[in-house]
Amino acid sequence: MTLVTRISRLFKSDIHAVIDRIEDPQTILQQAMREMAEEINNYQNRLKTLKHEHKALQTYTESYHTALTKLVQDLDTCFANDKPKLAKTLIRQKLELERSLKQITQRIEENESAMDALSKTISEQQVRLEALRQKAEIYSEEQKSPLDITPWNPASIVVTAEDIEIAFLNEQHKRKSS
Repeated sequence: MTLVTRISRLFKSDIHAVIDRIEDPQTILQQAMREMAEEINNYQNRLKTLKHEHKALQTYTESYHTALTKLVQDLDTCFANDKPKLAKTLIRQKLELERSLKQITQRIEENESAMDALSKTISEQQVRLEALRQKAEIYSEEQKSPLDITPWNPASIVVTAEDIEIAFLNEQHKRKSS
């Protein structure tokens, strides 16, 4: 391994260590929760838009059905009065309306599918966010009241010569008794 590579690795590891110390886990967790809440809000806004569009499409469907019903009545009148030229014009309008209605119906189905998928995504994201909030609450409680555990320090254990002598005599006595 070359000297430059080793120095490069050392420098990178030191930078990562500094960044790790700067980052506050609580702050990062709060930011993640804000981003998740914002994403859920965006999904909900998209769902509202889809619902509004769905309602408009249903209104179009109703008006097209009404127009088709009137066209059928007008066609009956044209055929009853022997007006084939006018009947062909009405048939063209009827075909256009039927094709438009078919496209709207297809769009409604796509819209309903998108709304279902988006509703499911919102529900899943809300569950995840709530779980994250609970974990954050637990974490913040742990940070507020840390346990009073003194870290183990092997240097604090001192064995004296007298302790060794007493232990030796005890071990020797055990062996003679057995």
